[in-house]
Amino acid sequence: MDIGNTLKRIREAKNFTQKEISEGILSLSFYNKIENGKNSLTVQLFFEILNRLNVDFDEFFFIHNNYTKNIYDNYWYKIYDFYYLSDSIGLEKLIESLALDYQNTKNITLNHLLHLAHIVNCRIKNILPDEKVIEEICTYLLSIESWTKYEIRLFISIMDVFDFELLLILSRKILSRLRNYSKNQEYAHFMNDALINLIIICLESGKINDSLYFLNLLKSQRLDGKHLYEKNIVNFLEGIYLLSLGDKKGEEKANKTIEIFEYLEMKDHAKKYKIFLDKMKNERVQN
Repeated sequence: MDIGNTLKRIREAKNFTQKEISEGILSLSFYNKIENGKNSLTVQLFFEILNRLNVDFDEFFFIHNNYTKNIYDNYWYKIYDFYYLSDSIGLEKLIESLALDYQNTKNITLNHLLHLAHIVNCRIKNILPDEKVIEEICTYLLSIESWTKYEIRLFISIMDVFDFELLLILSRKILSRLRNYSKNQEYAHFMNDALINLIIICLESGKINDSLYFLNLLKSQRLDGKHLYEKNIVNFLEGIYLLSLGDKKGEEKANKTIEIFEYLEMKDHAKKYKIFLDKMKNERVQN
């Protein structure tokens, strides 16, 4: 299906005439030819028409793909479906499929997904991933001057495999985008996830000062009532930070946030953070 046909589908579904969509943007005859696949669009005109239709870019292509995610998103979700099910066999079959698709296309995104699937499978098996895989993704991330949502998402998914110094270097890429991306709710969610993961890794590594730095950045984000999860996580991480300093109130604060997750029936989160709290308590006792 071509783009013109999708524009027509959306326009007709919203009961707009071609004149209502084209007026002030381009001639009616030119727009008619776009819908019929006889004319092409510049990027500027395309976005102006989407704006007139009250449809954003992502939604347009979601409709264009017959209300399905694109192939890359489908692979991404499948990887984590297998991960949450601890299904290493299913993931290995997916790796074979990805490897074949990459071999046929040499598409860099498929290669990254292949590497991600390998790393996630190693997590399930509790073994270290191939160093060449880590090096290849790291080289890519370092080569991109200004990260977009794709690089941020990739980084968040595999940040636990990098050594701490490299993690700090890569985290600067995110911090350089923090101010602009935090203005958009969807992108702010990715940024918050990145900061949460960075704080957890810092605490696990005993980098208390670094954890406080990232914690303060997370707290500086505009977390309103819609960000209940992030606000609760902030309180949990503050508790772990205090615990790391030897403050007994830290454990109490962390436990309170776990109770909130249980009350909200977010039992997987409650279990995950209870395990992390116990781990940090044990390390505190051993030290």
